[in-house]
Amino acid sequence: MKALDRPNLDYLGRWPVDPQEARKARRLVPITPADHLHLIHGRSQHVLVSVIVSNEHVTLWLLTIPPGGWSEIEGHDGEEALAVLEGTLVIRTFAPGEERDLEKTSQLSLTVHRGEKAYLPRGVKHSYKNFGEDVVRAYVAIAPRP
Repeated sequence: MKALDRPNLDYLGRWPVDPQEARKARRLVPITPADHLHLIHGRSQHVLVSVIVSNEHVTLWLLTIPPGGWSEIEGHDGEEALAVLEGTLVIRTFAPGEERDLEKTSQLSLTVHRGEKAYLPRGVKHSYKNFGEDVVRAYVAIAPRP
């Protein structure tokens, strides 16, 4: 089964418009915050994901993590890039098999401050953490695997 055959956060499909129709009409599509699709992401640890656009080429969302919050460990079928707009985000990565043990010392972490960017290759298991006292907001883009 290809990544695009199953629904997931990496690829929601045609949000907010059918991309093929927009391409055919050669039209620009303005997207306002009212057009975002807001989702509470995670089974036990919740973060707010506001989907801005999702199609077969890219998914872009605004990630919001409250002070002291974190995301569950996950990996994606596509390349991921992010840009921190507010706050300081810590990205923790996990070697295969270590994602079940949050205390492993071989974890790598990267601190991404406001205005900074980061890249995660396809499949890298990771979690986002906000150790600060301010909300973290970051744009996250995922290019689904073809």
